[in-house]
Amino acid sequence: MSEERPDPILGYLLDGQYLIERFVCDETLGRVYEAKLEKSGEKVLVKVLHTQLVDQPEAFARWGREMLAT
Repeated sequence: MSEERPDPILGYLLDGQYLIERFVCDETLGRVYEAKLEKSGEKVLVKVLHTQLVDQPEAFARWGREMLAT
């Protein structure tokens, strides 16, 4: 039986303002997390590109288009 490793993103303060609180789902291009904006407490979703896709220009471009669309 394999033991799950803790998610290193959970608890991370992104850009000094978004506290990553909970994993939401895994998608083709990345993982989606719920985060809290530190100043206001507002809940937001943050998508983090899969590390193995960072060096793939096509995947990175698709991720960028997806972000613009949202």
